[in-house]
Amino acid sequence: MFNEKGTLPLGVEHSGKVHKDFTLRPLKIGDSIASGKAQEDDVRLADPQVFGLWTLSRRLTIGEIPAEAMTVDLMLDMFKDDIDAVMDAEGRLAARLASFRGAAAAETETDAGSAQGGGAVGCGPGDA
Repeated sequence: MFNEKGTLPLGVEHSGKVHKDFTLRPLKIGDSIASGKAQEDDVRLADPQVFGLWTLSRRLTIGEIPAEAMTVDLMLDMFKDDIDAVMDAEGRLAARLASFRGAAAAETETDAGSAQGGGAVGCGPGDA
């Protein structure tokens, strides 16, 4: 539903092939739960930047690279230009989610106003 797609300028080599197309999804509660276990298993995740890459690796699909191969080590081997492209996608995704939340909030407010007699002229309280 809320995925952001893009193309890496340089790409990631995996299994003899360079992968450039990517999809980024929003953070899910399962990612947060998994982060606790991951921090116990990998002391590098105590570093906020490495932890950010780990979280990103869970949400990022690059070409035909299998999910189990999307690791911190793979992310650390990516080119800065490629990470920048993913971070640009993260910004677009965040904007889409914020826009959706704003539209949903506005819709809720409109529905609440209609329910309180703010509907058609002459149909409000005191117009009887």
